[in-house]
Amino acid sequence: MNLKELYEKNIEILNQLNIKFKECDHEPVLSYETAKSIRKRFNLTGIESKNLFLKSKDSKYYLLLTIEGKKANFDLLKSILGKRVSLASPEELKEKTGCIPGCATPFGNDEDIDIIFDQEVLKHDKWIYSPGVPEKSIEIETKDLPKILSSMKNKIIEI
Repeated sequence: MNLKELYEKNIEILNQLNIKFKECDHEPVLSYETAKSIRKRFNLTGIESKNLFLKSKDSKYYLLLTIEGKKANFDLLKSILGKRVSLASPEELKEKTGCIPGCATPFGNDEDIDIIFDQEVLKHDKWIYSPGVPEKSIEIETKDLPKILSSMKNKIIEI
């Protein structure tokens, strides 16, 4: 799927579920420093997402949805998944999702990518994420995340 299609799929998901969102167009965001300036410029109040594309030795892919600044606990992930996972390569991210590093989108990916959802996200009122396109950000209320996740065909693993 190309980035335009992935972006459109994200917007379609939000609209179909009647999810209120704020969308911003800006320069490419590939770092948290740039994201911070975007938040300030567009008066976004949410926490920035951190979406890590992971892979197991048996080539199973996962997308960990969490918040900026939080490190992935790979020991916890191994105990939950029953296997060790590591960061997938930028090439694998591009091949499997169409995204580039720093812009992995949480929604609209192939069904064979399991979603690992960090419940800590729900401790915040709003969550900002990339819909796959580095020049766009979307802010949603975290109370809507369970509705979005339950609508997806991907397996959802909560941590």
